[in-house]
Amino acid sequence: MRSFLVSSLTLLFLASHIEAAEVQNTSSPLPAPAPSPSASNINVTEFLNSLLLGYDKRLRPNFGGPPVNVTITTFIEFIGDIDEINMEFTTILYFRQYWDDPRLAYKDSEYKKRLSFNPDMLKFIWVPDTHFPGIKDGAKHDITATNEVIRIFPNGTILYSMRLKVTSQCSMDLRNFPMDKQKCKLKMEAFSYDEEEMTLAWHPINPVNVAKGIEIPSYSLEDVTWYTGKEEFTTGSYSLLTVQFELDRRLGFHMIQIYLPSYLIVILAWVSFWVDREQTAARIAMGITTVLTMATLIGSARVSLPKVSYVKSLEWFLIMCFLFVFSAILEYSFVSYLVFRQRIKNREDLARDPQHSREMLLPEEAVLEGDQDGSGEPGQEAVWVPSKQQVETVLTKTGVAPCKKNVSRARKDQSSIVALINKVEIVWRIAFPLTFLLLNLIYWVYYLAVSVSK
Repeated sequence: MRSFLVSSLTLLFLASHIEAAEVQNTSSPLPAPAPSPSASNINVTEFLNSLLLGYDKRLRPNFGGPPVNVTITTFIEFIGDIDEINMEFTTILYFRQYWDDPRLAYKDSEYKKRLSFNPDMLKFIWVPDTHFPGIKDGAKHDITATNEVIRIFPNGTILYSMRLKVTSQCSMDLRNFPMDKQKCKLKMEAFSYDEEEMTLAWHPINPVNVAKGIEIPSYSLEDVTWYTGKEEFTTGSYSLLTVQFELDRRLGFHMIQIYLPSYLIVILAWVSFWVDREQTAARIAMGITTVLTMATLIGSARVSLPKVSYVKSLEWFLIMCFLFVFSAILEYSFVSYLVFRQRIKNREDLARDPQHSREMLLPEEAVLEGDQDGSGEPGQEAVWVPSKQQVETVLTKTGVAPCKKNVSRARKDQSSIVALINKVEIVWRIAFPLTFLLLNLIYWVYYLAVSVSK
């Protein structure tokens, strides 16, 4: 009985201590950890719906207030396809626009990261209508998907980036071609919003970048500059941004294709002066060949150039070469005329006095061939002329050959004409290359100095 009472009291004592401990624990509980906000705890779809709730893409940011400022950066990836005939050039660039839209700011929300979207987001938000004045063709790259991205930052800043291929016009002055320098411009302008509603400006950080190692056929990229301006229209004043590419043409291609062949053709025309003037077929063939070759070269050069009203540097050079080549034919035509005139005069003089017999002809002056029978019939005689080292046919009357008196007079006239012919040949052999070298010196000094000064 006593042991039962002791066991009961022990159980009651333990129960009271356990109840007191539970009451103490409930009176001072430990704080539970607060959940940290994260993307996994946020329904992004609901967040975007709440962000775009009441958003009207037809209205620009700050509608009815100050103009929205759009800053632009470009990264030039490629420059090429410079066409002198159509006066155009092609660029591939990354075109990025920044602006602030307070309606899309979410810095007070639990989500603190930027939002990136594909082009489908353009259906729901306002974007600037920037365009490129003066372009002839353009395209957005879409391999493997459309190269566009929209990024929204918590403070409401929006980035719209795209990759474009733009073919734009480039006004060229080709007077110094192919030693010219060109300035091609790529322009960007607001289309429907004037400066009272939207302004364009270059981004303060790296507004224009050019990829390293760009190679442009026939050109060297000397410099890239950019500036801000505006254009006035009847509908208002619009912001205008311009990127200017300074291009220096390389002379190597035209030196190999045009200048060097032209020099060789002119040298060939000069070599023809050293061919014996009696070799008519050879000199005529060389003259005609050089003239036709120069004409073909001029035609092929003009095909790659636009039809402008002024004469270009290359055309002046080709005209000069053509005139020198053509002058070689004129020189030989003049020499041939003098030779023909000499022969006619000799024949007339020898046929003018039939009173002397063949015996009076000096053997050292001429030797008769052919009609040696003394028949006395009118006809022709073959005469060896020592001073010319050739046989010439002369007219005779009553079969009488030229006498000593006639031969002396013919020799005197002949010597004057031959001296004139020799003088013409020697003068052209010396004057032709010297004049050509002098004109080339003036040509290269002038155009290279002009191209450097410009």
